[in-house]
Amino acid sequence: MDASSVGYGTRAAFHPALLAASPVGIVVLDTAMTIRLWNDTIAGWSGLSAGEVLGRRLVSVLPGFGRPGYQLRMDQLLATGVPVVFHGSVNRGLLSLADGSPVLPHYRVTCRRIEDDEGNVCVVLWIENATLLRETVGYLRAEIEARREAEDQLQSALRSREVLYRELQHRIRNTLSLISSLISLAMPDVDGRESHLLQEVHSRIASISLVYEQLAERSQYGEIDLARYLRQLVDSVFSSLPRPAAMCDPEVALDHVVVPIDVAIPIGLIVNELITNAMKHAFPDSEDGRITIELCSRSGSCTLLIADNGVGPRGACEHGRSGLGLGIVRLLAQQIRADLTQTEGPGTGFRLTLPLDELPSI
Repeated sequence: MDASSVGYGTRAAFHPALLAASPVGIVVLDTAMTIRLWNDTIAGWSGLSAGEVLGRRLVSVLPGFGRPGYQLRMDQLLATGVPVVFHGSVNRGLLSLADGSPVLPHYRVTCRRIEDDEGNVCVVLWIENATLLRETVGYLRAEIEARREAEDQLQSALRSREVLYRELQHRIRNTLSLISSLISLAMPDVDGRESHLLQEVHSRIASISLVYEQLAERSQYGEIDLARYLRQLVDSVFSSLPRPAAMCDPEVALDHVVVPIDVAIPIGLIVNELITNAMKHAFPDSEDGRITIELCSRSGSCTLLIADNGVGPRGACEHGRSGLGLGIVRLLAQQIRADLTQTEGPGTGFRLTLPLDELPSI
């Protein structure tokens, strides 16, 4: 007999063998609240056998049911047939025996009115042991609290690591700035080829320094918005190097791509070298010149194009285009496992293809 399936005033047949084997405590009362059935489960919980309690009034065995509030609700149950449920801390002591010993630490009692085979009105107490549930809830609460404490400790460790990381980036940026300043101070004292070499070194350091400036501005740990970085880098290179008077402003079209710092620095140096080479060698006759920088993002990869409309590779060699810069570019492309190809004329162009799905995770 399932307590949840017995309706108001429902007729029910009692099956003593079935009730005795039920894992739920079951007590059947008549309208005078006299015990008619006391199954093995409640007998085991209470230590009282059915022979000791049958024919006795419920309040003589479980005095808690004699409280005025409970008597009123039981009377309402008999009058209306609306089920009554007793549970929670407000019912503490309800299932205590006459000597004060508890039947169960935690429980839920559902009371229903039914009619037996002979049409007699009965009250069924359906008693569920909630002790295991309460213990489980307590265990889960302790587990949640322990995990919350562990998470707080982890968050604290991450914050400490973040502070140390930011401090490291700050010191690297300051060191690069100091080196750049020392080079700038040395430039007036040299001339000719040495001056150009110092300018190139200064430009390379500036391209790396821009990465750390971006890191200081971004909250994302160790990652760089490549489009923003390259735009600043292009502006920096064009403003620091002499260029032909008729040369146009660079054409820049950049998709947003986020890459780790270990990838951003080599890409920045590649862009710096190619733009510097183009400005120095692609336009020997001070003719109208144009440099294009494009960054395109596709599924799983991105492509970076740096091209000019100058004299082309052969003409550039005739006018002294440096082989060192291109050698650096090829080594940097190998370092980040990117594919570097030279485009067909007019002019000179290089296309760098970077597989994004192979980049290390931050």
